[in-house]
Amino acid sequence: MPNIDFHLDVGYKLYKYGDVDLRKSTDRAVDFPAMKAGNLDGGVFVAYLSDSVQDALGPQESLDRIRQQLGVINFYQRKSKRKIFIGIEGGRLINNNLDVLKYFNRWGITYLTLVHNRNLNWIDSATDIENIGGITDFGYEVIKCCEEQGILVDVSHSSDLATLGVIEHSIKPIIASHSGMSRLHDHPRNISNLIVDSIKNTDGVIGIPFVKSFLGDYTVAEHIDYAVQTIGIDHVGVGSDLDGAQCIVESVRDWEHWKEPLSYKGYSDSDIEKIAGGNWLRLLDVN
Repeated sequence: MPNIDFHLDVGYKLYKYGDVDLRKSTDRAVDFPAMKAGNLDGGVFVAYLSDSVQDALGPQESLDRIRQQLGVINFYQRKSKRKIFIGIEGGRLINNNLDVLKYFNRWGITYLTLVHNRNLNWIDSATDIENIGGITDFGYEVIKCCEEQGILVDVSHSSDLATLGVIEHSIKPIIASHSGMSRLHDHPRNISNLIVDSIKNTDGVIGIPFVKSFLGDYTVAEHIDYAVQTIGIDHVGVGSDLDGAQCIVESVRDWEHWKEPLSYKGYSDSDIEKIAGGNWLRLLDVN
């Protein structure tokens, strides 16, 4: 069973640092030699622009820059033997236009992270002041469009009220691609047991991140174990957020660091395979 990371911020690094050839060793957290060294068989390469960058560029130029990121990621999909998927982080990029979302789908995107660090006019962010009480009717149209297009809906970064609204109006599995457990560390980007249970009830999957500020005093393995004890082995994966935040490891070369502690806890090889990629691949098969 392959190792798959469900959130690698490759697209933004390609935008920020220019012409980086991931087929060669780089000083970034993610490149193909490092993936090979770390036994990482694939992952979701996320296309993303920060809110401040979008403020400066405006909607059309932001879309053009995302198109460039998608083109580069698609190139690596075609040229690499690794399992590369595409995610879009931040629903602001659709500019309140479902046709843009449908356009993104022509690139074969795996999921849409609905919101990032700032509220949108149709959904509240977990790291902003509540504005609309969760999600609006247009937000529900976004959910419906994603599910019709075969795009997974990602609630990482969404507020609790928004997430509960998404789940109430969804008919397919919901994911949180890179969120820790708030019961272990109270951070606005982590998710409560109520949200964790609700995602399980959609047959969804939660990706545990490597981000220092999300983990607190706990390890990745401890967050994984807590999630497994709460919702079961079939609903937990890994979404490291490498190349997107300050993580406890510097590179995907050390991607498997969480496996040995789980083995010591008594997790079987088949259990670890599910967490390492099996659960994500199952989700893609049913979506």
